[in-house]
This record gives sequence, C-alpha cells and structure tokens, in this order.
Amino acid sequence: MAAGLGDQRTGVGDDDCSHCSNVSRSALVSAAVSRMADGGNAKPSEMGDASVPFPFDVHALISTSDAPTLESSLHKHFGERRVNLENERKEFFNVTIEELKLELEQLTDRLGIESELQLTLVAEAKQYRISEARRQQLEGGSI
Repeated sequence: MAAGLGDQRTGVGDDDCSHCSNVSRSALVSAAVSRMADGGNAKPSEMGDASVPFPFDVHALISTSDAPTLESSLHKHFGERRVNLENERKEFFNVTIEELKLELEQLTDRLGIESELQLTLVAEAKQYRISEARRQQLEGGSI
C-alpha cells in the first residue's frame, strides 16, 4: 500500500473510491468503491490474493459524499477501456491517474457531490522490488 494513505481520512464521506495498480501488470488499474473502515486497506488486500503475483498499491483515494454514484459514473465514462469487456464485475481499466483526476473534477461538478482526491504516484510494490533484487542476485550468482 502507498505510504500514509490510510492515515489521511478527510471526513467527506463514509465511502471511498480507489484507483489501485499492480506493478507487475503495468497497464492494469482498478476503480472501485470500498467501505474503508480500516483506514484505506480494504480494497488492496481483497485484491491481493493468490490469483495475482504481487499485492496492489493504492495510487488515488477519493473520499466522497456519494461513492456508489461516483463509481458508477467513472465506470460508464471509462467503460470502453475495461480490461475485461465480457464481465463487468471485473472492475479493471486501462486508465492513467491524470485521466482519472480530470474526469473526477468534471463529475463532482456535474453530479454536485463532494470529493477529495489523495494521490500517491510512486507504487511501494515492496514484494515486487524485493523479488526483482533477488532475481538479479540469482542471475549474478550472488546467492
């Protein structure tokens, strides 16, 4: 998880939308609503099970007064950029943080909802980085 995101609650709403990525799958992001009772850790931990090689990192956390409406609107706007066009329950899109930020600004004005965006542009990707360092050591015969 990106450093410090869990400690930066805004009080805007009870729900959050998150923009998560997995460094091992560079174009893959998820845009989803979470009830963040644990301070921002719910969605990435739900997504980091045995079906993915590395945990997801949170890059954008949007605290909002109406997360379900915001999520639905983001999904409609970025619908053609879904990774899985067959199963809409798979909430993964090929979207940059800048694109998300621009659309969020437009949507909050148009929908009349409050939101606050918190960004972390660098992925912690701890397990990925450790694995890559070990892989380089193995290739160099250091281990």
